[in-house]
Amino acid sequence: MQQYSYLPGVQVATVDNGLAAISTPHANSIIVLGTAAQGPSAQPYFVSSTATANSVFGQSGSLIRGMNEVATYSDNVFLYRIGTTAGGLNGIGETLPTIGTISYSGNGLNNLSAYGTPEVYETIYIEMTSVGGTGPDEFEYRLGPTGATGPSGGIPITGNLQAIGNTGISIQFASTQGHTLDDIWSFTVVPNAYPGINFTLANVQSNIGTTTSVWYGGNGVLYIWSNGNLIYANDTVSSPNVVINSGQAIVSGYSLGGATLGAQSGPNAKTLAGALTLVQASQTSVSLPNVVPTYVAPVTGIGLTSRQIYNAIAEALDVISIFNVQEVYAPDALLDNPNVAYYVASSPATVQNNPVLNPNALDWLQTLVDNEGNKTYHWASESTNSAGTSVSPATFVSATDRISQGYHEVNFGYLLARYASAQSASQGGCLAFIGCNGPQGYDLLSIRNWIGFLPTYNPSTEIFSDNQVVFGAPTSPGKGLLGTAYLVGTTSGSLNPLCADAANGYRLPGFFQNEVNIEGEYDGGADLDINGNPIDIGAYLHVAGDWALLTNGYGTYIGNIAGLVAGLTSTLDEKVAITNQPVQSITQLYHSSLTQQDELTEAKINVLKFKGNGVAPALLHDMTAANATSDYIFVLRQRIKFLVANLLFTIGDSFIGQSSTDGLQLTALQTALAAQATNLQKNGYISYWNTTVTATPADQKIGHASIYAKFSPANELVQLDATIGIGAGSTT
Repeated sequence: MQQYSYLPGVQVATVDNGLAAISTPHANSIIVLGTAAQGPSAQPYFVSSTATANSVFGQSGSLIRGMNEVATYSDNVFLYRIGTTAGGLNGIGETLPTIGTISYSGNGLNNLSAYGTPEVYETIYIEMTSVGGTGPDEFEYRLGPTGATGPSGGIPITGNLQAIGNTGISIQFASTQGHTLDDIWSFTVVPNAYPGINFTLANVQSNIGTTTSVWYGGNGVLYIWSNGNLIYANDTVSSPNVVINSGQAIVSGYSLGGATLGAQSGPNAKTLAGALTLVQASQTSVSLPNVVPTYVAPVTGIGLTSRQIYNAIAEALDVISIFNVQEVYAPDALLDNPNVAYYVASSPATVQNNPVLNPNALDWLQTLVDNEGNKTYHWASESTNSAGTSVSPATFVSATDRISQGYHEVNFGYLLARYASAQSASQGGCLAFIGCNGPQGYDLLSIRNWIGFLPTYNPSTEIFSDNQVVFGAPTSPGKGLLGTAYLVGTTSGSLNPLCADAANGYRLPGFFQNEVNIEGEYDGGADLDINGNPIDIGAYLHVAGDWALLTNGYGTYIGNIAGLVAGLTSTLDEKVAITNQPVQSITQLYHSSLTQQDELTEAKINVLKFKGNGVAPALLHDMTAANATSDYIFVLRQRIKFLVANLLFTIGDSFIGQSSTDGLQLTALQTALAAQATNLQKNGYISYWNTTVTATPADQKIGHASIYAKFSPANELVQLDATIGIGAGSTT
């Protein structure tokens, strides 16, 4: 189409091949928790375009890398940026409170005391002027942030502020120049009418101090620009009014006075050209009682230690607990992260687990919750907590002493499994995926040491389930991936003596829910389900230990395969396991032996299986981190259980709020459930189904009913045993 460069009017150009409906995601939803140098934080971000997400969050940190890994397969990805603290400017237009003289009379006292209102201030601006009278004790004085200095001609004095019960503030003044204070000064504290305006920026990035600008008129009118764009204005003084709130700045507080910021007259007034950057605003010079605004630098989350990452993931999981998601993956979370639980002072080989020497080693953790539900974390070896408050490092004489002080053994695997289990109880089903540390190199020796070997067990303590050995008490520890104690157990000699189970002589494998006595953390005991069995939350965790050469929208790099496995799992039909599924966009860096693969499957750690030159490698197995006593040792069974749970949620929800002559429409409910279960059975997801809906007379009075569902999931075909022989035959 001809385009006219100068002709006034409207020009229309048409483009082809754009008639495409916005697609509906077909994969299960995945949320990726990771770090980034920019972009929105503390809220889920749906990835409608990976290119756009790359631009929004940038390439720094783990968030975009994790996104590209899961997005290799999944089209239903949410991002959650962790580890950030918003930055901004505090105290715009703030003024200090004042104390004014009311009356005086002479009494010959050398010290002066009086009482103000019950409000206590850290810094007070004071003007004292004699009301009548003569003499050298007539003065004006300011007690402010810069110290005690009287004006020219005045009398320097010292001041002492102290709270007197609930009656107010006592301020005592004494002459420093030998003058007799023969006046009684009584005064009142004038409440601070201008506490100041504060704002933080939703986009947490390191350069906001120079890329964000403010203008303040001294009358409550505030303008904020970010990267040259006006994002906030509350100007109802100008004509026409300028009122903008893009949501990029979170503004709180108020002021109708205080020092101005930026050009107040001329063409630059109320413009970006006349505004000050946040750093400039914090460096302005003001006179009392006005206060200089304070610049609050943001924390972007880049460069956090593993302990800080743990805190950030824990906080994020609390926030998204009400967000319906079916898979969770955190690239920075590793199951075998160094941990104080495996620090043995007498063993130099465990020094990486010493949290005093290694800031990336997880320590004993105390979690405190205030009255508003906000959590504060303190690692035992650190002198500050997550709120920045000074805290004395904690010491313990025993495991019992440690737990009594509220410090617990923590690890990333338990953290994610606990979240996925809780999500499954309220949202119908959730799986967590976690990786492991990689090898030091990809030569044969490094790979052998990295994979390692399993512990040995005492046969006399073996526990059996369905005629299969589950585990026994370890008699010697494993090593490498195959020695990951949370999955295979270990001996007490490999445990920190402060571990809750060190006195047992061994650690048994498994992650079990525990919310009764130890605040829901890993160490100590296990909650039981209604059948009296331990609640094995390892069933909600899949461990992918392998590292390979990955190629995706982030680039080509060596990384863990857990994100790829999560993405692939989200796309599969629930009756299809990830066992033997080919993995695209990946190149193996080594080939493990069949013996190693057999042991890795026993340890429930997934790796890649070589399928031949020019053929995509496949995933080894479909195991969860549950113990063999659990019904849910396979991801496939979990996903089918989630189907059943969602059936109960969906069908049951349609009956909530309906009137009934029998407490609830029990027969109709049971019929509806059976009909949907039959569809699952016909389509090969389950082989058996039984439902019972009950309501006691007491339940009926309050509108309650109970559903008991039993089902048999489709079983994964894991192994085929074939026998080949040569038989004698007849010839003619």
